[in-house]
Amino acid sequence: MVKRRSSISIGQFALLIALTVGMHLLHELSHALTAVVFGEHGSMGTNTVRYYNGIGTTALIWVTAAGPIVTVLLALLAFNWRSKLGTSVLFIAFAQRAMAAGMSLNHANDEARLSQLLGLGYWTLFAVTVTLTATLFIIRFRERKLGWKWLVVNWLAFSIGITLMVFADNVLPRWQF
Repeated sequence: MVKRRSSISIGQFALLIALTVGMHLLHELSHALTAVVFGEHGSMGTNTVRYYNGIGTTALIWVTAAGPIVTVLLALLAFNWRSKLGTSVLFIAFAQRAMAAGMSLNHANDEARLSQLLGLGYWTLFAVTVTLTATLFIIRFRERKLGWKWLVVNWLAFSIGITLMVFADNVLPRWQF
């Protein structure tokens, strides 16, 4: 029996960090672009989107929903890739939504705000997005027989990527829209 090598190169690790950063920016950009569609003005950083004027309820619902919708759509697309990279996208999508749920213990994130706006209760949409992304990830993780080392490497890359986005939010210039 030949043992599979489970080593990862620096380039592959950097790709996982870049993938995390890219997915996070797409999430935030979807909020901003949806606001633009509704004629809103504001600014986008690497971790937040701010609006300059009061935003109507309909616009607020769609703008708030845009980020999680894009993240879930990316997960659904990645589920069909059947590759390690696709499984990494699934892990990132799951980790993003799970982390947002955890952060909502202190401050309402997208799904919590949207659930409240729709009268569904604080945790309802988190339960849906976290369960869906976790299920897709677990299916691919088990199917590909990826081990704990793969999981640790992806978790480390995700942690670095998200940390970069959070800290860069107050350092890098914001996109004005």
